Amino acid sequence: MNSYKSCFKSEYAGMSVHFSPFEAFQLAFTASANFGIVGKGRIMVMSLLPNGQMEPIANFDEPDAVFDCSWSETQPNLLFVASGDGSVKVFYQ
Repeated sequence: MNSYKSCFKSEYAGMSVHFSPFEAFQLAFTASANFGIVGKGRIMVMSLLPNGQMEPIANFDEPDAVFDCSWSETQPNLLFVASGDGSVKVFYQ
């Protein structure tokens, strides 16, 4: 039996989840339409609340799929994202 404290459902297929190295309860989530084969992507920054719920802090929609993300290890507000068009984008929150 699976047990979990929190659940968030996206309309796109999840690709990656990474916790912030600076904020213990903040995470970034990337998702892509059609499992990344074709279509749009979305980057979400979420906060994990004490009651177990996840609250969206920011959403970024992209014209192409997004596959992975990584927080900066030196700047708490920088998030790097790898897109299906071959680009690496930097988001500042």
